[in-house]
Amino acid sequence: MILGGILGSIVFFFVGFLFHGVILESHYLYFQGQGSVLHQVREMGWMIHIAGHIVSGFALSLTYVMARKFWGPGPMTAIRAGLIVALFTAGGTAAEYAMYNFGTMIPVMTFANNIVGATLATLAAGVVYKD
Repeated sequence: MILGGILGSIVFFFVGFLFHGVILESHYLYFQGQGSVLHQVREMGWMIHIAGHIVSGFALSLTYVMARKFWGPGPMTAIRAGLIVALFTAGGTAAEYAMYNFGTMIPVMTFANNIVGATLATLAAGVVYKD
C-alpha cells in the first residue's frame, strides 16, 4: 500500500502538471496579469503542494485497498474507487467557478484533472498493491 501511495502521488502530480502547467498555462498567465494568480509560488509553496499530493496518493491507495473488500481486486475496482474519490471534489470546483474570477476553463479543467488524476493514481496504486 505504501508503494502504491508513492506511485499514486507521482501519477497524480504529473497529471496535474499536464492539466495546469501545460493545458491551462495561457489561462494562468492571463490571470497573473490580472493579479488573480501569484507570479511566484509562496515560500514553502512547492513543499506544501508536493506534501498534498503525497497525502492524496496515500489516500487513494488506501481507498483502493478498502474497495477490494467490496468489489474484489482488479483494475475496475481501482477505476471505480478513483472516480468516486474524484467526484467528492465537485463541490470545490463548483465553488471555484461560482465564487472566483477564473473564468470557466480553469474550474472545468480542474474538475477534469481531479477525475483523470484520481482515477489514474488509484489505478497505478492498484497495479503495485499485493496482499
